[in-house]
Amino acid sequence: ALNPEAQLFEGGTDPDDVYEGYFEDQWLLSAISMLAAAGGVGDGGVDPQIENLFVSRANEQKKPIYKSETGIYAVRIFKNGQWETVIVDDFFPMLHKAKWEAQQQQKNKKNKRGDTSGDSQAGTPRTPRTPRKPRSPKGSPGPEGSAASKSTDEKPPPSLGAAGRRKSMLDTAVSTKMAEDLDPSRGVATAYSKGMEKIWVALIEKAYAKYYGGYGSLRHGFVHQALQDLTGCRTEEISLLSASHGAGKTMLWKNLLKYQNNGYILGATCLPAHLAD
Repeated sequence: ALNPEAQLFEGGTDPDDVYEGYFEDQWLLSAISMLAAAGGVGDGGVDPQIENLFVSRANEQKKPIYKSETGIYAVRIFKNGQWETVIVDDFFPMLHKAKWEAQQQQKNKKNKRGDTSGDSQAGTPRTPRTPRKPRSPKGSPGPEGSAASKSTDEKPPPSLGAAGRRKSMLDTAVSTKMAEDLDPSRGVATAYSKGMEKIWVALIEKAYAKYYGGYGSLRHGFVHQALQDLTGCRTEEISLLSASHGAGKTMLWKNLLKYQNNGYILGATCLPAHLAD
């Protein structure tokens, strides 16, 4: 299992939960992030716009329950003028081992700070080696002025003991934590949350992929179209360059203030220079 303790909405939903996978669907993930930010950030709650995408069942107190004992979830997408339900499970495609190892090596290089000891194994950072002091020739003064000589009564290194074993276990735990930090995806190819502690991001992406015929169909799209599919509301894309020309600049600012006061979900992006015209 990617994470045996994974939950649908562990600790709420926030835009920081959205990490991009390998399917180049930034337009969809941007829309998901906007929904997660619309209801508040860092409050530990599930944003209503995200909660609305999942079909729940009620408990005895008539409160919604989203936990699935079978790993099956129902995700809603607004298409053809109505909410349509897509059934998905919590099995996600994984990266090929060679590709995952290449990804880990690249991340290790980025996270090293002055380490020139070579690449470490995928997901496991290597501690830089401490340079050894140069040895002095036999009979010549050593670094501290004493004659260098080899001891003939060297004793074997002492055993670790309880304290040493605890330190070793602590070092192993730290290394494991660092490896998880370097690989927050746990090797999954889809969009994900850090450590796969939450699966709501991956489930929405999977439902979208299933509706459109596969993950490959998600490579191209528009943020405002994804927002319409995820909210059921009419959306609009505004080019700030063209809308802010001349007298339109004042009208653009008034409209943005009106949208903000009305509680509309707003987002912005930038384009490369060759697309600005």
